Amino acid sequence: MTNEPFGIITLLGDKTKGSQVNFLNIDGGSVGSHYNLNFSGMFSVHG
Repeated sequence: MTNEPFGIITLLGDKTKGSQVNFLNIDGGSVGSHYNLNFSGMFSVHG
């Protein structure tokens, strides 16, 4: 096990339409980027 943050979990784009997240309990995340998008949390939804 590491003490480094894992980054992010992201739902991104049209194909995630209708996605559901239930009972999410996470810790140890940080920030991340994908092309020109910057995500500022360990769980992000975009688009």
